Amino acid sequence: MKIASIIICISLWIPSLAQNSVNDVWIQGENKTEQAIESNNLVLYLDGLKLMEKAFKKNKNGDWCYKIGSCYYYPRLLGDDGHLIYLDREKGLKWFERGAKLGDLKSALVLYIHYRPNEKPYSILAPLKEWKEYYKARDKSWEYAGIALQANIPSDFDDYVTLGDAAWFTNNEDLAHQFFAKAADNGEYGAIKKVILDERALVYLTSPKAMYEVGIQMWKRGIENDKYDHHDRVNGLKMFEKSAKLGYPNSQKQMGYIYLTGQSVAPDTLKAISWYKLAAQHNLTDVMYLLGKLYINGKGIERDGDKAFEYFKESADSGYVHSELPLGYCYLYGIGTAKNMNKAREYFQTYFSRLNHAPEVRLFHSNSLIVDLDYLIGLTYYFEHSPEAIKLFEASLKNNTFYPSQRADLLYKLSSCYRGGKCGAATNLLKANNLQNEAKKIGLHEITVSNISI
Repeated sequence: MKIASIIICISLWIPSLAQNSVNDVWIQGENKTEQAIESNNLVLYLDGLKLMEKAFKKNKNGDWCYKIGSCYYYPRLLGDDGHLIYLDREKGLKWFERGAKLGDLKSALVLYIHYRPNEKPYSILAPLKEWKEYYKARDKSWEYAGIALQANIPSDFDDYVTLGDAAWFTNNEDLAHQFFAKAADNGEYGAIKKVILDERALVYLTSPKAMYEVGIQMWKRGIENDKYDHHDRVNGLKMFEKSAKLGYPNSQKQMGYIYLTGQSVAPDTLKAISWYKLAAQHNLTDVMYLLGKLYINGKGIERDGDKAFEYFKESADSGYVHSELPLGYCYLYGIGTAKNMNKAREYFQTYFSRLNHAPEVRLFHSNSLIVDLDYLIGLTYYFEHSPEAIKLFEASLKNNTFYPSQRADLLYKLSSCYRGGKCGAATNLLKANNLQNEAKKIGLHEITVSNISI
């Protein structure tokens, strides 16, 4: 009885040992081919292929067929001059055919693509030979597409775009939509464009990120030289909202923007803020900045300096440069916090320095962004009644590039200095009146805590 048990154990152990040995040979062969590519060694590459083929003889594995076929079929950097070479494409096709017969999905897809005709003959009047060649290639491609669609899909499969193409090619449109959506969910290249070609694919999307990316493409159709000649704002909005409700922060931000600007919906600042707040919970610093602007400007909602300061502070502390300017204003005018000219100066200086890397430059001008450091720092000294304000304001006055609101504010504040001897300035009524008249021509008021707009 003991001898029989031993014999059974040995009989079970020997095949397992043999299989392990085969796998070892396969791994050794794969390692050699990888090393050969790294070292540009054709001889080593062929040695590795021999080991892989030897392992296959002992274990008829469809995936191994695909890998061996790929070594022959696809170009490799193995030439003497470092160029790509094709080892033997016909031999590669033979291996793919073996793989397809064994039910390997990737092998079948390679053959489907290889034989798929690029286009029909130019006309029904084209030579009969061209039509015969077309139908022969089409039928062969159809055959392998069918095999691919019947094959088991490995857990690590990453080419649902091609699988979707195979389904579409064989008129399995619903299956194609499912595969294209799966590809988009997985982030495969080119998947988004496949999905937006037919809105029926949208229902199969499960990834909030993919929904957002699909929404973006649909939203901008017809813009920026996109090949589509129409918008699809309806489905774009649906994708954004669905993704946003699933918690994707960029979609929540987009929904905030849509309601704030009233695109495809009635403008609703409260709904915009509601979406922006959800996005801000994911540490989107630019959204915190937008919330701060909404609360400090009070457009569509009641002004709330405390909330504005809170959002600007959190955003700036998280590294968002554009929040540093309004945060400086908060400390300057005491919005949501106590006045603190040192902190205002610190944030103004940091903001300017991060925008401009030339320390000798005092004016930064890029597109619609204008930042005058003399004006900003001058404001802090103005509220401290320091003579430094006069020097900085006068320097700022020489700048022709300026926001009208800031230009008017500078003129009014400098006028008040010369009118009443403020900040150590010598009283000069003529100069004060000239500055005030120039400010009035701009048609804007002096900036105060009650009318500041960012």
